[in-house]
Amino acid sequence: DWEDWLDLAEFSYNNSGHSATGFSPFFIEHGFDADVDPLTEQASGKEITDVNAASYTTFMREVHAIAKENLERAQQMNKAYFDRKR
Repeated sequence: DWEDWLDLAEFSYNNSGHSATGFSPFFIEHGFDADVDPLTEQASGKEITDVNAASYTTFMREVHAIAKENLERAQQMNKAYFDRKR
């Protein structure tokens, strides 16, 4: 029975914001949040067609840079916490 819930669990995990990056994995990968109607379970069909490739690339680079900065900050905080316990 649990395997019936794996897809939903994966979707939920990939669309939840993570404290280390500040973004969901889906957002980091695609540049927008997945939007699913909970009643119909159908995707909204969001597309990036109305955004030109150059601005999308710039946007994604900014998202990745922010996520990287957030990860580095989280690593520093974790290190400081661990070092206090030594």
